[in-house]
Amino acid sequence: MWQLLKDFLKSLRPSSYWHLAHKPMLEAYKYFLFIIFVGFIGMILVGLPKFILIPDYLQAKMQNFDELNLNLDVKMTDPVVLTSREPEIIIDTTGQLNNASKIMKYAHLFITNDTLYYKLFFKPEKIELAKYKDVLKEKYQYATAIYYLIIFSMPSILFVTLVIILVRYLVITHVIAIVGFALTRLAGYALDFKAAFNTALYASAVMILPELILLPLFKPLFNVPIALFVILYIIVIVIECQKLKHRVQWQ
Repeated sequence: MWQLLKDFLKSLRPSSYWHLAHKPMLEAYKYFLFIIFVGFIGMILVGLPKFILIPDYLQAKMQNFDELNLNLDVKMTDPVVLTSREPEIIIDTTGQLNNASKIMKYAHLFITNDTLYYKLFFKPEKIELAKYKDVLKEKYQYATAIYYLIIFSMPSILFVTLVIILVRYLVITHVIAIVGFALTRLAGYALDFKAAFNTALYASAVMILPELILLPLFKPLFNVPIALFVILYIIVIVIECQKLKHRVQWQ
């Protein structure tokens, strides 16, 4: 961990990249993943206050409606059971399943024509749907329900978000590294691909950290972090090329 922090401080100084560029590529990848992890955690922490205020935000948005009623008219021929091996959700408006206490021993959510049964932990609870048809009158309950739905979905949401972030920055750094390597070779400098690649991975911190950490606070920053990354990469590549003792000899 301490070495990663030292590498981060070095990555902010263009003159320190000669050592970083010639490290094993595996270490460069570890550093890259470390930066993404730090940025991702920072994004979550910065966005936490907004996440806590979601119920109030939803209630405020509901004020824009003059009338909002929820009328469920569902006709079924047979009950619907999701994940039959270990039922999580059962929907039945036919009346075929009428023993709710028995069903809730193995289901987490059971919806009938007029009642919703749910089990967050161990004790089943029920909601009479007829009482909550007027969404505006019961906006607090609906906002809270949506909030808890988001909480239960958060592990999946965070995982998908992390994958998207990882793919995004892998593509950006790889493309910049390939372009940088090609341009230095065309210019006649014998910069090897590992150096060009490692440089992109280490320089990516100036792009990843501000973009992720500030994301919950601001709208997209018009690719300013990417521009900073490209500028830093160009400066470092120019410095590295000037240190090379030989140039490519084109025949």
